[in-house]
Amino acid sequence: MLMAFMSCAVARVWAQEPIPVSSEKELRAVVDNTDGDYILTADIVCVDSWIPIAEFDGTFNGNGHTITYNVVGAANASGLFGTNYGTIRNLRVAGSISGTNTEYGGIAGSNSGTIENCLSSVNITSNYDGELAIGGIAGYNDLNIRYCAASGDITGSSAGAGKVGGIVGSNCHGSVGNCAFLGTVNCTSPLTGMVAGENYDGDITGCNYLDTSDNNPDGCKGVGGENGPIDDNTTPENNLDELAAIGSAACAVGYCIYGVALGGAPAQPDQDTKASKGSDSSLRDRKSPGRTEQR
Repeated sequence: MLMAFMSCAVARVWAQEPIPVSSEKELRAVVDNTDGDYILTADIVCVDSWIPIAEFDGTFNGNGHTITYNVVGAANASGLFGTNYGTIRNLRVAGSISGTNTEYGGIAGSNSGTIENCLSSVNITSNYDGELAIGGIAGYNDLNIRYCAASGDITGSSAGAGKVGGIVGSNCHGSVGNCAFLGTVNCTSPLTGMVAGENYDGDITGCNYLDTSDNNPDGCKGVGGENGPIDDNTTPENNLDELAAIGSAACAVGYCIYGVALGGAPAQPDQDTKASKGSDSSLRDRKSPGRTEQR
């Protein structure tokens, strides 16, 4: 009888609560435990220049809050996170990134995990000597970005291939779905797009971009390419009511940070952070396949 009780007691596993983050000090401490499970409990404005969380393997739930940060003289793979292998969701970011390197993104410089239901209004600027990849959400993506919106100004110049996109600079074997760009991109390279600068053997579906004379004076298309930008599974939209309808539909299924950014009606309070609560643990074991192949 006693042994049976002990067996049941050992088998009982309590779910661990996520680690709350409510201050710049606690946010900077994430770098000491990059495979943890975090939840943001307050808006944070970083006073000092931000140092990206280099490699993140855990889960970060922004819980609808905003992190404002600035990176000056940014190194390769810069954003709030440097390289993401885990899951980042329900997060808003604002601020700026500037430097002379590559792979800059408002959420992550490079994404090999999942980024969903996030909004970036980060302004990004890079003048790089080599192959540039910068985007409103991520500079480089080879896994999943979905239900995200960006509204910053994305400006890049490069001596090599300049891959500049409103959502992602280079989408290499990755998936970008149901995203929207509401900001501006400078169209100085064929590999420039309002959604993606390059789509190399990846999937881009259900994405929209605001297309007005104010935010797109150069008439840039959705996805860049060697022969010039094209609207590859992306839709230019100058009808704000249409964007709002898309946003309201997204709010109804739990992606309300993305939805409200498009002008949609806010969802119920519990829907703002509802998006995709299924396990993404398998993503944490998948590291980037590398960037050695020709893209």
